[in-house]
Amino acid sequence: MRIVQLSNLHLSSKLPYTLTHLQLALEMVADDSPDLVVISGDITCFGDQGVDDYELARLHLADLSLPWLAIPGNHDVGTHPFAQTEQEFSLEALARFHQYIGPDRWTHVGGEIKLIGINSELCGTDTAEEQEQNSLAPGQFSSRGALNRGRQRFEVEPVVRIS
Repeated sequence: MRIVQLSNLHLSSKLPYTLTHLQLALEMVADDSPDLVVISGDITCFGDQGVDDYELARLHLADLSLPWLAIPGNHDVGTHPFAQTEQEFSLEALARFHQYIGPDRWTHVGGEIKLIGINSELCGTDTAEEQEQNSLAPGQFSSRGALNRGRQRFEVEPVVRIS
């Protein structure tokens, strides 16, 4: 399975150069012909503050003719409670992510590879969403440890044991 990872797109109509960067990235991705594109956080620049950047992101990601999945970053949904910032995690912003982008945590099986996409911004929020995420892979994630606080993770786990 060939996977391309994109991160920190920071799409915003307030920052027009981000669209140029996205178009270049999408051209490079198309030339590589991967089986899946994973966008690991900060799709938007100001998604935690409103819908404008999400609308722009959805419009331009529709140009991606390959299968893709995404997990949010702090610019998309706010920051988990362990971050040393005043930007706070927002369930409203998470709802926008779901509406405009899709699921914020997921599993995907391709061949002998199982991908687990997690939303690290949920860690420590004590929300139903955090509990649901923890059920994706019981024992794999904890509020303080496995997620390496404040970083998006794109975990790859073999479906079968490889010797």
